Amino acid sequence: MLERRVRMFLGHYGNSARLFVRLGDLFFCVYTKNPPLAQLHWRLDVSEQGVFLHRDWVVNDQPSQAVFTRGLPHAHTHTEESTMDDNSGGTDDSAPTPSRELTQNPLKKIWMPCKNGLPEKPIFQRRVCMTNCPTVIVTVGLPARGKTYISKKLTRYLNWIGVPTKEFNVGQYRRECVKIYKSFEFFRPDNEEGLKIRKQCASAALNDVHQYLTGDGGQVAVFFVESVCEDPDVIAENIVAVEDFMKRIKCYENSYQPLDEILDRELSFIKIIDVGRRYLVNRVQDHIQSRIVYYLMNIHITPRSIYLCRHGESDLNVKGRIGGDSGLTPRGKEFARILGQFINSQDISDLKVWTSQMKRTIQTAEALGVPYEQWKALNEIDAGVCEELMYEEIQQRYPLEFALRDQDKYRYRYPKGESYEDLVQRLEPVIMELERQENVLVICHQAVMRCLLAYFLDKSAGTSANSLTSGCYCNYRFSADSFKVFG
Repeated sequence: MLERRVRMFLGHYGNSARLFVRLGDLFFCVYTKNPPLAQLHWRLDVSEQGVFLHRDWVVNDQPSQAVFTRGLPHAHTHTEESTMDDNSGGTDDSAPTPSRELTQNPLKKIWMPCKNGLPEKPIFQRRVCMTNCPTVIVTVGLPARGKTYISKKLTRYLNWIGVPTKEFNVGQYRRECVKIYKSFEFFRPDNEEGLKIRKQCASAALNDVHQYLTGDGGQVAVFFVESVCEDPDVIAENIVAVEDFMKRIKCYENSYQPLDEILDRELSFIKIIDVGRRYLVNRVQDHIQSRIVYYLMNIHITPRSIYLCRHGESDLNVKGRIGGDSGLTPRGKEFARILGQFINSQDISDLKVWTSQMKRTIQTAEALGVPYEQWKALNEIDAGVCEELMYEEIQQRYPLEFALRDQDKYRYRYPKGESYEDLVQRLEPVIMELERQENVLVICHQAVMRCLLAYFLDKSAGTSANSLTSGCYCNYRFSADSFKVFG
C-alpha cells in the first residue's frame, strides 16, 4: 500500500532521451547521449490509484534534479512543492531528517549510499587516507639502467587495471628546457649553471606531481624503485652514443648515492638488480605497492612475440547471438586450418598456445597440431541473462539494460553477468604470465581480445570496451626498447 504520492522531476534532457518505466518495481530511468539539448520536464505521480506520467510540467521555472534508483524513485527539487504532504497544503516541519540509505546502481549493479533522495559520495572516495593512499613512485638509478622502461611499463599496467597513473620524466623536462648542451659537460658536478638548471627542472616536475595528486586530495606515500645494473653488456645495449654517454655516467657516479639497506630501512622501496636477476624489497605498506612489486618481479627485456587471435567462426556467430559455448562452423574450421599453416610457417621457437575453456577456442587450437593450455580466465565475458540472445532481443526484452549498456559499455554489468571492468580484473593473471613468458599464441574471444589490446596498446581502462575494435589476428613483437604491432 502506497500512502504517499511520489513526484519526480526531470530536466535538461535532449530530444534523444528515452524513457523507461517498469511498474513491477517502480523503476524509473531516463537515458540520453547528449544532454542538454532542450528542457523537457516530466512528473511521475505514484498513488494507490496507479502511476501517472505528466510531460512539460514546470514549477517556478526551476529545473529539478532526479535520482534513478531500483525500488521507490527519489527526487529532489529546489522548490517547496517537493516537500508537500498529500493531506496538507504546506510543508511538514515535523518530518524527520532522512537517513542514509543504500540504493542499487542500475549500471554497475552495486549498492551506493543515498541521502535525501540524492546519491552521496561513497566513503572510499572521500578525502580519507585508508589502505591505498595516493602513491608517488620514484625510479632512481644511474643512466642506462632501464628507469624509463620500467616507468612506462608500470604506468601502462596501473592505468589498465584502473589505477589512474601519470608518468613525469625529469629528463624530458630537462630536454625541453635546454637545447644548447649536447655533451657530458652539462652533467659535470662542477658545472654550476648545469646544476642550477637540473634543480629547476626537478622542482618543476615535483610541482606537477603535487598538482596531479592534490586534485583528488588525500595523503601521499613515497615508493622508491631503484634499478641497479653492473652487467656491461646490458648497459651497452641501452646506449646509442657510447663514448659521450659513458662519460656522462662517470659524472653521475661521483655524486650518486644508492639506497642503503640499513640507513634507508624506514623507506618503502624495491631494488631491482641486473634487470631482474635479484630483488630487494623493503617495507611494502599497502595493496597497490604489493601489486607494483609483483608486477616488477615478472617483467623482463627478452625479445619475443605475442600473438593474439580470435577463434574461428562459431554457430552462434552466424546467428548473431552473443556468448554461449557453440562449436565452429565449416568456415571456422577452415580458418583454424589456415591459422595452423601460418603458425608452422613462422618457425617460432618454444611457442606456447593458450586457449579459453570454451569449445570454439579449443577447436581452433586443435587444428594447430601442437600442445595447448586452457585458461578459464580467457573465457568470453559473461552476459548473464543475455547469453545466447541477439542484441535486438535484448533491446526488446530488457530495454533499460540495453540503454544502460549503450551509456557506459565499460562499467555496465550484465544482470547475473560481468562488465568489461570485471573482465580486466579477471585477465590480470593472464597479463602477468604474458609478461613472464616469451613466445605465446593466445586464442581467445572478442571482449577478451579487446581488453588485452588495451593493455599492449597502452590505452586507458575504458578504451577496451568503447573504442577498440578487435580483428581476427594481431602479432606483438617486443624488445627492451621497442614495441611493434603487426595485424
